[in-house]
Amino acid sequence: MASKKIGLALLALCLAAGLGYVYVSDRNAAGDSLKIYGSVDMRTVDLAFEESGRIGQVLVEEGDTVKTGDVLAKLDDERYAIALDNARATLEVRQKELDLLLAGTRIEQIDVARANVALAKTGLDDAARALRNCELKAPSDGIVRSRLKEKGDMVSAASPVYEVALMEPMWVRAWIDEINLGKIAVGQKVKVFSDSYPQEPFEGTVGFVSTVAEFTPKTVQTEALRTALVYEVRVTVQDPLHRLRLGMPATVQLIE
Repeated sequence: MASKKIGLALLALCLAAGLGYVYVSDRNAAGDSLKIYGSVDMRTVDLAFEESGRIGQVLVEEGDTVKTGDVLAKLDDERYAIALDNARATLEVRQKELDLLLAGTRIEQIDVARANVALAKTGLDDAARALRNCELKAPSDGIVRSRLKEKGDMVSAASPVYEVALMEPMWVRAWIDEINLGKIAVGQKVKVFSDSYPQEPFEGTVGFVSTVAEFTPKTVQTEALRTALVYEVRVTVQDPLHRLRLGMPATVQLIE
């Protein structure tokens, strides 16, 4: 009986040792390619006309990809075109007056005429600027997330017409626990995986590591981390084909 107990004890010891070896090996393997979880993020901008008026045209729809300088919408610019013509005519009158005074009028009157010409030029430039601003243009490459106004709507500078998600820069916002915080640093190269392209990792670079701990957001899809204190990490991602989408779950694999 005693020998049987000794045998069982030795067997249990061997199993424990084996499990310990496997655990350490798995942990080391995981340490070589530590993974953290988050989602794709990007900046968004609300685009509004600088001038007020009635929308004459809306040229893009939700989901459309736009390039820097693309015209997204136009105001009915008739009154701005009239204002430009008036400013141009005013400048011409002021210049005829100055030319006449230069023929032999007192210097004080000439100075006043020159000031009037300068003022008329300023008015012309402002009218031309207002007319140009009747076109709402994309500030950079992006994707239209929301169209907030329709043709015929009255708008002002405080009335966004589109919400556009900017494609550059694009990053992944992820979280790392304190135990592994020392394994990540700004400038470190990483690989980013998405469920849509599991065999095609994206190249990334750590651009920010928070110095303040927070509770893991509910969007992180790992049960072990949902109630942990973690640190935010932002990874800039190279995505020249624009395959990643806002909010897409992502896995960041650290390269040590």
